[in-house]
Formats: sequence, structure tokens, C-alpha cells
Amino acid sequence: MKNVSFNSKRSSELGFSLIELMIVVAIIGIIATVAIPNFTRYQVKARQSEAKTNLAGLFNSQRAYREEWGSYFADWRNIGFCPSGNLRYRVGFGAVGVTNDAAYSGAGVAALGTAVQVSSDIAGACACGCAEAPMGSGMGALAATSTVTLNTFIGEARGDIDGDTDVDVWTVNENKNIVNATTDL
Repeated sequence: MKNVSFNSKRSSELGFSLIELMIVVAIIGIIATVAIPNFTRYQVKARQSEAKTNLAGLFNSQRAYREEWGSYFADWRNIGFCPSGNLRYRVGFGAVGVTNDAAYSGAGVAALGTAVQVSSDIAGACACGCAEAPMGSGMGALAATSTVTLNTFIGEARGDIDGDTDVDVWTVNENKNIVNATTDL
């Protein structure tokens, strides 16, 4: 039987050569240049789901209020909408809506009262536990076109979701058309 030595390499042959290490670093660099932008894009798309979710909730609240009282209204206390958590998007309406229905008897603005609480940046609007947590340049004011009438409404969500100066804007209307009016990608 032959005597086999497991340490038969010379000490100069152990490990990786500089060329092999440089090739590995180059491969990692190439993978990173492809993966990091894709990862950032996926993060932004995940953040956009907040806007869509909150606008769908706003739509459902408006529809329920209209079914009961016969019109849309812009005050969260009346329609029963209140997002929760730290909001990256300002959500609501850009202008005060119509006068409340004469028969209204629920919480919030009294019958024949005018809505005053129109978006998540108004003090007390997030009474159920939400707070605005803007990134980058912030959220900006909601558009004055995001209004409520007796038969129509346009709700808006706006926020800077990637830390630059652009603002991502989403809208929803009485037909549940959720549109990305201005993208922040």
C-alpha cells in the first residue's frame, strides 16, 4: 500500500490567485448593477400599494355613505374612512365637499354642515391612529380638483416614495377608477 499524503501541494499553490479573485469581484459587480435597480423598483411598487389600498378604502367609505344618505361627502368623520399606520401618502380631498345631507344624524359634521376635515394632513383627521411619514421632498398639497359633489368625487393620494423631488399621485373617482396621474418612478 502506498503512503498517500493529503498535503501534497506546495505552499505556493494553496488558495486563489489574484486573477481568480478579480474575476469573482467583477461577476459580483455585474450582478449588483442589475439587481440593485430592480430591487429599488420593487420597493417603490410595494410602497405604491399603500396609495391603492387607501384609495380603495376611501371609495368604499364614499359608496357606503352615498347608499345611506344619497350623496357623497368630504369629511372622514362622516363617511367612516380612516387609514392607519405611518402614511407615505397624503390621502383625501383637495377641497371641502358639499353641505351634509339635511337628514344626516351620524357622527361628525351635523346635518346641513359643511365638511372641513378633508385629508390626512388636517389636524385630527387621523383620529384612528395614522400619521404622515413623508420621504424626500414630502407630499405636497392635494389638488383643488380632488373634490366632492353630490354625485361625484375625486379622491387623491400623493407622496414622494423614493426620496427624490418627484411626487407620486394617484386618484380614485366614484366609478372606482384608480389612476396613477403622476408617477415617481
